[in-house]
Amino acid sequence: MARSFFIKSLFLICLWLGFGEGYAQKIEVAALPDTNTFLIGEQIKIKLEAKIPENGDINFPVFSDTLISEVEILEASSVDSVEEKGYKKLWMDLTVTSFDSGFHAIPPLQFIGREPGNPLKSYHTEAFLLEVQTVAVDTSKAIMSIKEPIVVPVSFQEMLPYILSGILVLGLAALGFWFWKKQQNKPVEEKKETIPQDPPHVIALRDLEQLEAKQVWQKGEFKDYHSELTEIIRRYIENRYKIPALEQVSDEILQSFSNSGVLKEKEYDNLRSMLNLADMVKFAKVHPLPNENERSMELAVEFVDNTKYSENIEKEVV
Repeated sequence: MARSFFIKSLFLICLWLGFGEGYAQKIEVAALPDTNTFLIGEQIKIKLEAKIPENGDINFPVFSDTLISEVEILEASSVDSVEEKGYKKLWMDLTVTSFDSGFHAIPPLQFIGREPGNPLKSYHTEAFLLEVQTVAVDTSKAIMSIKEPIVVPVSFQEMLPYILSGILVLGLAALGFWFWKKQQNKPVEEKKETIPQDPPHVIALRDLEQLEAKQVWQKGEFKDYHSELTEIIRRYIENRYKIPALEQVSDEILQSFSNSGVLKEKEYDNLRSMLNLADMVKFAKVHPLPNENERSMELAVEFVDNTKYSENIEKEVV
């Protein structure tokens, strides 16, 4: 008898342990509103809860801006959790409202979860009702007429921005009128006659003649002489051929003509000889012979004479 009782007791203990372990491995979900009845436009909270085993997993429902078409979701909190012995408890709060009176059935909400050792499956909360009530109207009292708007006197502080704006507009108008009157009274400037400028070759030959008359190199001022002579030629080239000769060194000027093919070989060689001698005098401090100084002047005059404008259309430096 005692042996039979011991066997039955052992069986019941094993059965209880197995049931407890199986129960602990199950996932439970719930949707709990803090109230099922509220006024139209009032806000309530619905708590979504999930109880899962330690090694389980659960995904809460994803909502848009409504729970159902009549119930709007104003806010959804993040998911919080707490560890308890043998399982984990998770929850989130939905703040909802409704502007449609009556009873609204909230269908089961779907969770996706996985119990330890099992594949993913769906878990659903129980459906529940929400009652949205309108504000009660006391029909025993007479309907009152709409009150007239209360007339509130306008303060100086409220009028100040408009006063300042008016002053600003008047000030700008006065300033504009003053400026207009000033322009009207301004004397009309007489148009100055434009004196036609001499052609580049005329200017260059005149400057070369004046340089020769000053007898600069005869006084031993070789650098000044050749600097002024080449400056006259550079200015002539700039006005005649539209290239920035005054800003270029000798090699750049020669390169411009070499690429364009404008000058004849003799004119190009004369220009090169004149520029090279001037560079030697200015930078190498060479003292040229008298005939070399005179030759530079002759080359300059010849260069201008041979390249001046003619009646025919001439090719320009590009």
